[in-house]
Amino acid sequence: MSNHLSVATEGDTAKDVDLAERLPKTTQTADSSQSANKEPKGITAPISARGTILVGLAVVATTFFGAGVWASTAPLASAVNAPGTVFVAGKRRTVQHLEGGIIKELHVREGQEVDAGELLITLDPTQANATIMRLRNQLDTQLALEARLNAERNGDETLVFPDELLDRADDPKVSQILTGQRQELDERRKTLVGTVELLQQKILQLDRIIDGLRDRLRMGFAWV
Repeated sequence: MSNHLSVATEGDTAKDVDLAERLPKTTQTADSSQSANKEPKGITAPISARGTILVGLAVVATTFFGAGVWASTAPLASAVNAPGTVFVAGKRRTVQHLEGGIIKELHVREGQEVDAGELLITLDPTQANATIMRLRNQLDTQLALEARLNAERNGDETLVFPDELLDRADDPKVSQILTGQRQELDERRKTLVGTVELLQQKILQLDRIIDGLRDRLRMGFAWV
């Protein structure tokens, strides 16, 4: 456009030159503005995700709420049995006797604080006493048996029981045990004596047979 301008006067030439210098800048500025206003093809403006997030949260909340309502109100047609253990919270400790028994008296209440060595319960001694008597009877029997066997081994005619039994000879059970062992010793002694006598008789019979054979042997030699 500036190439077709004609120069008439000096004043006009200055204006035209100034206009010619301004025209490219104005055209370049307009082109830049148009380029800036044009959007690139294939690129879209970003879409806000706030709505999608809110919808997702609403769906999740509705699902969990519905599941909770169904689980608390829906009847169950069946159930699964499983073993379990219930633990008491706190510092409570289970008190149990080593061998068990029947509680006769309880000296504390549940949850009460106790000190070391304090009496908690008293067991009924009936079962324990019965066990002690049974074991004591077995021990007395074995002691009396030992005394009888020693007497038989040594050939003694009388039994010598330990002082542990003689001190309780007034006890009916102990007296019965001692009497039984004395009778056993007498009977076994009689049996032993009878066996010895029988063997001695057999020895005499064998001696007689031997003597007879010897006599016949001498008589045989005499005939020769």
